[in-house]
Amino acid sequence: LDIGHTLVDIMGYFFFSSFMQQQELLVWLDGI
Repeated sequence: LDIGHTLVDIMGYFFFSSFMQQQELLVWLDGI
């Protein structure tokens, strides 16, 4: 188990998911 690589994957996943949520929020605000 490569903990370093797994940690990078987890960080990348959370960063990507939070980025996508921000994009959805911006689209939603723009639609108001």
